[in-house]
Amino acid sequence: MSAVQRMKVANERHSKTITQRGHVQKTTVAARPHVTSAFLFISLLLHVPL
Repeated sequence: MSAVQRMKVANERHSKTITQRGHVQKTTVAARPHVTSAFLFISLLLHVPL
């Protein structure tokens, strides 16, 4: 196999890695509404002077 053929094979093999760099897959599980509400409630409660 010549050097040109080796480079072509290597480029094809690694092209997916280069084109998808930084790609983050979407998750199907989102933050639950009650968890978000509890977090907001606690954070606001801590900022209210007594």
